[in-house]
Amino acid sequence: MANVTLTINGKTYRIGCADGEEAHFIALGERIEAELQGLKGAVGDVGELRLLVMVALKLADEVADLQRRHGSKTAEVEAATATLIETFATSLEATATRMEAVAGRLERA
Repeated sequence: MANVTLTINGKTYRIGCADGEEAHFIALGERIEAELQGLKGAVGDVGELRLLVMVALKLADEVADLQRRHGSKTAEVEAATATLIETFATSLEATATRMEAVAGRLERA
């Protein structure tokens, strides 16, 4: 297990993470720090806990929005896939019918 050191709102936190995930965790910490500083600039220093809750809510809202958009895209992809499968099956059936007709003519010849 690896450890990373994150600085958020001037405080240092040592956090454990899986080996190889260090850069990802550091980037996440930097994102949280940037969001916190942005909110701090907008609403003032309303207390660290409140700022962190606001950051958590903002990031959770972004995740929910992505899930909503991803969910609708999944439904679109599933519908398009069903249409493609149906079209392919119809085309395959038509090809099989033509092949059977050709085979029948060849047998009679």
